[in-house]
Amino acid sequence: PFGYIFNRVASPAAAALARRRNLVERGRRSSNDLGMLLTRLYSFGSVASEQAGQLVSDMITATPIDVLAEFLPALQDHDKRAALPILQHAEVLVIVGDSDRLTPKSHSEEIVSRIPGAEFVVIKNGGHMVNIEHHEQVDELLQQLLSRVKRDLIGASGNGVA
Repeated sequence: PFGYIFNRVASPAAAALARRRNLVERGRRSSNDLGMLLTRLYSFGSVASEQAGQLVSDMITATPIDVLAEFLPALQDHDKRAALPILQHAEVLVIVGDSDRLTPKSHSEEIVSRIPGAEFVVIKNGGHMVNIEHHEQVDELLQQLLSRVKRDLIGASGNGVA
């Protein structure tokens, strides 16, 4: 529910804030406690480390409001579902946190449904920034994916060398 509301409100709100860029940027930098609280609440599905929270907060704060104002509507309009089937010829891994408050798990489920053979991993207590929050698990999944790709390349070359 929050993800839906966020997606409907974020673009117009960011556009309105971008019109008052200087004021907004000063406010964003001075209200770090509130920013950190919101970052932790909406980025993570569990109690992430202080360093993880600070990293994500710093990334968000470093992104100018006018960039966000242009990015969010483009993200809303970005629909490449029709292009997904071409990926069935490649190793595909879709990772989602089960506690993502911004992007519903159903989005990942739809991606996987359109790519036969895609691996789908739902990480328990993972939020929107699951790759930071559960980096060891995500790193392991990516290593496994790369191993499969390497195996496939070696097999395709026919001589054992990729």
